[in-house]
Amino acid sequence: MSSYQLSLDHHPNLATPDLALPDPATVEAALQQALLEWQQPASTQSPLQQLCCFRRLLRQADGNVPRSTNTLVLQALEQLAIHHAEHAQVLQSRYLDHEKVEQGANRLNMSVATFHRKRSEALPLLAAIVLEMEETAYQRYCTEQAGRLEAPTYNEVLGQDAVIAGLMELCLAPQAPWIIAITGIGGIGKTSLADRLVRHLIRTAYFAEIGWVTARQSIFNAGGAITPLPHPALTTQNFVEALGVQLWGEAQRSVTQSEEATLHRIEEQVKSASHLIVIDNLETMVDLETLLPLLRRLANPSKILLTTRESLFAQPDIYHCTVAELSAVDAVALLRLEARIRHVPQITAAPDEALLPIYQITGGNPLALRLVAGQLRIHPLATVLHELTMASGQQAETLYSYIYRHSWELLDEQEREVLIAMPLVSEQGGQVELITATCALPTTTVHQALDKLITLNLVNVTGDLHTRRYTIHGLTRSFLHQQVIYWQIDEDGSHDDQ
Repeated sequence: MSSYQLSLDHHPNLATPDLALPDPATVEAALQQALLEWQQPASTQSPLQQLCCFRRLLRQADGNVPRSTNTLVLQALEQLAIHHAEHAQVLQSRYLDHEKVEQGANRLNMSVATFHRKRSEALPLLAAIVLEMEETAYQRYCTEQAGRLEAPTYNEVLGQDAVIAGLMELCLAPQAPWIIAITGIGGIGKTSLADRLVRHLIRTAYFAEIGWVTARQSIFNAGGAITPLPHPALTTQNFVEALGVQLWGEAQRSVTQSEEATLHRIEEQVKSASHLIVIDNLETMVDLETLLPLLRRLANPSKILLTTRESLFAQPDIYHCTVAELSAVDAVALLRLEARIRHVPQITAAPDEALLPIYQITGGNPLALRLVAGQLRIHPLATVLHELTMASGQQAETLYSYIYRHSWELLDEQEREVLIAMPLVSEQGGQVELITATCALPTTTVHQALDKLITLNLVNVTGDLHTRRYTIHGLTRSFLHQQVIYWQIDEDGSHDDQ
């Protein structure tokens, strides 16, 4: 575990976790051990290895542990000598020069008792200097790692405290799972959750380095428009190049090196110390089957965090965390937050019960909630909700296309038939027998269709070991009410594009 300890007990909202520098006594003991091991045979471990300032030196020394340990000790001794020259000389004599006490005391023109006293005084002073170095290194680490993330597109992540705390435990555990996937339909908040999680992980200073690579091809903005992004689809080559730049800076782009050579260098680094590699919006990956073996090469002791609309249940070594839609309470809280920040007084002044119909239509999808909040500056609530239900406005149709179009195109005819039947199942869910009777398909076919729909996060599954119930998100229910009819007509070629 890192020298920085993160306490979640007194911060259930995870907004301001408690962080503290390493204990001075612990640092003092580690420094004494490092001094005792001065110039001993090469080692793969260091008494100072939990410190940010040590890990920075380790990267500069290409992973040479003894050299990094000695460099840190020398830097601290140089600082000690500025105000406590005799104390630094005593430590130099006893540990670095390996002089006997009597010999060192005689050379420094002091008594043996004074030599012992100054040695005892010197270690706490040296530890205090290292703690100052550590605080500086820690702040620099946090700034550097956070600078690799994209600018947050959210104000708060509501209703996910327990999920984030659980994911933090998994990420900080030095054991499997090594690959963690955050999954869910579009707009449900996967990227926001991952971003908040990573920002908390940065503050623990647990990972040597953190890399964030995005595969996103477009952004759905608060005005209801899809904005394409300039970067290409994430091929394995692009991924290796982007991760190299994250780890070693923009200068990496000018290095003439093959993809395999860069990958080998990355692999060496992430195998030497635990890193966190994040790939956001993996569903836009051109060749997913090629990327996963590559990620497995990079995992252990490093962790891989993915966000994707498509669950990878067929992969045996991936931990899945499916993001649920917001509860009614959290949905209303998000609407009020958006109203306060964007100054939408129509929402601010409304009682909770007046806002609940928004939750019923959007199903607690954060992206849809933000769209509605923006639309309410211009249109009355009834108009906005009618457009979402009937898919009659440009913003509503664009929202549905952004969230569902890609998944819809991946479905065959029978899978679509099962999905279209799902609004007839109650919000509490129904068993497979009910779904089979509703769509009049063989049970085996329904089972296969549900496998695909659950993989695409279009259908949710709950229950225990013996019973399963299937349902859909509230927004998916609204989508299937009307928008999907337009798409079916378009595909039949019997209706103009809506």
